[in-house]
Amino acid sequence: MQHCTVYIVRHGQTEYNKQDIIQGHVDSPLTEAGIAQASELGNILSPIHFDAVYSSDLLRAHKTAEIITLSRNLEITTTELLRERNYGRFDGKPAEHYREESIKILSRMKELDRYEKRNLKFEPDIESDNEITDRLITFLKELSATYPGKTILATTHGGLMRAFLNHLEWNGPTDLKSGSVKNTAYIKLITNGENFLIDEVTGVEKS
Repeated sequence: MQHCTVYIVRHGQTEYNKQDIIQGHVDSPLTEAGIAQASELGNILSPIHFDAVYSSDLLRAHKTAEIITLSRNLEITTTELLRERNYGRFDGKPAEHYREESIKILSRMKELDRYEKRNLKFEPDIESDNEITDRLITFLKELSATYPGKTILATTHGGLMRAFLNHLEWNGPTDLKSGSVKNTAYIKLITNGENFLIDEVTGVEKS
């Protein structure tokens, strides 16, 4: 089976990123710095031929894809599978408020191993790490079946990328911390939908 090459990219900086507000499924526009970050990454990736472009249906990821592919005649296909984690009632709220409300469960997490943490749901409507990873893997399986031997750009979100890297144990025995995946960081992934080979990671801080 031919493998598909996927560049999985986090969106540029947003206004909510600057204000330390949880975005989840709500939108916030790119800042001037975020636009510049996306443009710079577009220049870095300019030698690469992309056969298709996919994006989270959230505007910050879609705008990043638009900027990166500005000089290419490619349609951007959006999908909910590439969305950020759903934070339920905390979407659009200050991160400090989320930390204060979740202090008990955050304390409990210290007693769990890395695999138990990935299944943990802070609240019924907040997705766990494993739930968002399953979404991304579903997307990658569909992509690999549709584009064998092709190269794809997929713009998404930091939480999703971090959970996926942890799932693949890219950071070894320690999971990546929140905030490890910087704006416009990317993962170059080689996959047939079943096996996932990380070829390159840029803009992600190891713990």
